[in-house]
Amino acid sequence: HSFPTRRSSDLGPVLVTKEDAARALGMSISHFQRHVQSQIKCVYSGQLSLYHWRDLERWAEDEATIGGRSVA
Repeated sequence: HSFPTRRSSDLGPVLVTKEDAARALGMSISHFQRHVQSQIKCVYSGQLSLYHWRDLERWAEDEATIGGRSVA
């Protein structure tokens, strides 16, 4: 299934699973686990590990480069 893009006006999920987080960032789950998961906060609910949409957006923005150079 495709994962919809989220905008602040959407009523979509605020928290997403690891699988949906990876899909939303356009990467495999294993890549997400190796390179992203340790850099963002996680919400634990029972056996679920959930990630806040805004943290995924913040991570992507923080990692953005122009011509291979950090934008920040």
